[in-house]
Amino acid sequence: NMQELVVLPVGSRFAAGGGSVQLWIVADGRALSVGVLNADGETRLKLDKPMLTAVMAAQARLLLTREPEAPAAGVPAGPRIAEGVVALLGASSPPARAL
Repeated sequence: NMQELVVLPVGSRFAAGGGSVQLWIVADGRALSVGVLNADGETRLKLDKPMLTAVMAAQARLLLTREPEAPAAGVPAGPRIAEGVVALLGASSPPARAL
C-alpha cells in the first residue's frame, strides 16, 4: 500500500553489538531516517511522502547503521551494518543486493 515498510531480520547481524539498528534511505546525496528496527522480529515503519519520494529516486539505496543512541542531527553516525540498492517490484532495474 506504499504507506508502510515491513522489515524482517534475517540472521544475527541485528542482535550483536548493542545500540539500535537504524534504517536509512539514501538518495540525492542525503540520508533520510526511516526508523529503528526491532532486533527480535518484524518491524513496521510508516512511510511519509518525503520517504516515498526518496525511495523511488534513481540510484536510491537502503542503509543500516548501528547507532549508540538517536542519530545526531538526523544523519547516520554509527558503523554500517549493510547497504544495498532499492528495487521496486515490477520495475525494470538492476537486481537488488540483499541486505
